[in-house]
Amino acid sequence: MSERKRRRPERERRGFEDIKSDSTGSQTKPEWFEQQKRERERERGRQPRDKSGNNSRDKSKNNSKGNSKDTPRRKSQRGQTSGARDARPRGAPSRDARGRQSPRPPSRRDEPRKRKKPMSLFKRRLLIVLALLGMIAVTVFLAESLLLRVTEIKVTGDEIYAQEDILKLCGVREGDNLLLIPASDREQKLESQLPYISKAKITRKIPGTVIIEITASRGVCSIESGGAWYVIAGDGKVLETCPGPKEGLMQVLGVTVQSAKVGETLVLDNEEASTVFTEIVGIIDRLGENGQSAASEFTKMDLTNLYDMRLWYQDRIECILGSNIQLDYKLTYGYGNLTDPEKGIGDQEQGVLDLSYLPTKRASYFTPDEGSPGARPTVAPDGTVPDEPEATATPEPGRGDGIPDGPFTG
Repeated sequence: MSERKRRRPERERRGFEDIKSDSTGSQTKPEWFEQQKRERERERGRQPRDKSGNNSRDKSKNNSKGNSKDTPRRKSQRGQTSGARDARPRGAPSRDARGRQSPRPPSRRDEPRKRKKPMSLFKRRLLIVLALLGMIAVTVFLAESLLLRVTEIKVTGDEIYAQEDILKLCGVREGDNLLLIPASDREQKLESQLPYISKAKITRKIPGTVIIEITASRGVCSIESGGAWYVIAGDGKVLETCPGPKEGLMQVLGVTVQSAKVGETLVLDNEEASTVFTEIVGIIDRLGENGQSAASEFTKMDLTNLYDMRLWYQDRIECILGSNIQLDYKLTYGYGNLTDPEKGIGDQEQGVLDLSYLPTKRASYFTPDEGSPGARPTVAPDGTVPDEPEATATPEPGRGDGIPDGPFTG
């Protein structure tokens, strides 16, 4: 009998050996049972540890060294198992010594992907708003630092005050923000504290330029109050005070001053007189040719009687205005008669030019003084004719038929 047959009973006896209990009452398993379990664990790719914390693989190695005598069948089974494991293609499921398929450990590919929850509508809108605010903030910062800083200041227009005085009073400096300059306040400050500035206009141009345009005030007349004379502009603004009437300006008589402060509008004690005075002064300031004022050509104005106002031109022609009806028409038409070299009153004549009937009869009447080069009898406005034989029977409006009925335009 071969050795294999002789060992079979002992091997079968060992294979069916009952599990015995030790003296402590705990059950012990045979060595071959533990060894097969370790082989199965090793084939599955896991490395179990025993109760003491040591690797079971190392323990199996130690046990295999202590028990080097294995049966030929176990060696052949182990050889067949290892050969089958080596011959198994990659990716195929592993099997234990008895041919049972071991469970494959789960991989990341087998795990289901977690789908991200979509962003809510509120969060998306909030994100868009924050992005827009950030872009606006960056744009404002760049514009404020690069385009809105004052780098140049120009003073243009009429040169009546030094540029240093204007800039000092205006308060605009290089480096200021263009958008933060209070233009209207600075303009009013210049007009009030520098009286000869009729209008100040501050213009801002990007990038970094400030232009201050100055329009000068012109004195039109002088008016006396309390022993002092005040120079008045065409808009009624008080320009300065003088000890006497300023040369070359028209003197105003027959009014009482209530308030006269430099840089402010003149106020008379009579409201109607104040309105008429401001209107006449403004018209005279606009009558000049080529932008020049006609104020220097009129020498005196009497407002004692508001229904019989009178104005003197070059101290040789007395103009009767009458009431305040159509003052603009009267002054414009009369100034045309006084300055027209062909159809108007001669520059050497003296007399009285009556403009009071102009709104109703569309005609003015000139009465020359005695000794005047153009002295001749004229029909009075009431229709009476002088006794001189040279008198004509019909009224002659103004200086003749050639004078137009409408306002004189030059």
